[in-house]
Amino acid sequence: MQSSDIAQIAVSFISTAGAVLCALLGKKAEKRQQAGKKGRGRETAPQPRFSKWTIGMWACILIAVVNTGFLGWRFLVPGPGTEVEISYPRNQAQVEQTEVVRGTSRAIPDGDVIWVVVLSQEAGRYYPQNYAAEVEAKGNWSSITYVGVEGDEGRKFDILAIVADKAAQDAFSAYLADARDKSDWPGLDKLPEGATVYSRITVTRK
Repeated sequence: MQSSDIAQIAVSFISTAGAVLCALLGKKAEKRQQAGKKGRGRETAPQPRFSKWTIGMWACILIAVVNTGFLGWRFLVPGPGTEVEISYPRNQAQVEQTEVVRGTSRAIPDGDVIWVVVLSQEAGRYYPQNYAAEVEAKGNWSSITYVGVEGDEGRKFDILAIVADKAAQDAFSAYLADARDKSDWPGLDKLPEGATVYSRITVTRK
């Protein structure tokens, strides 16, 4: 739930409480007015058809209904789903050892990032790249990617565009920090929890 949703729920609650309060105060004012008429025993000037409490009550009801309607619409009508695609290199392309993988995206959840991971088909190991992809305002992204090592010419690799939540980001960062300390990049035997593959291509090393 986003902060805007929480704010809307709070506004709906406050508006509803305000409508109830105005109704109660209006009833009390009406009783006081009737008691005053009986005490004076004579006709008094006609009162406005709608008291300030009635107007306040209906204003609060209107705010609560409109706000709750917008909140319900946001939950019932889903927005655009998350999309991540690799646009370069193309599937089945021949690639250099170092490439800049590019792609497009939209509706990445708050706090999540795009992370490129290379899968060695021969070794069956996953190699997260050094950093999360750089994403532009319009959703275009890029990531410097290392496809294998020297001597991997002719071998096949899968390039994965992954959306990683906080847990997956921490797992990738921990692996990379340990690999740098040891100067050894053994790869991962599986993707961590919270790493969702959105796009996959197969390439061959030149």
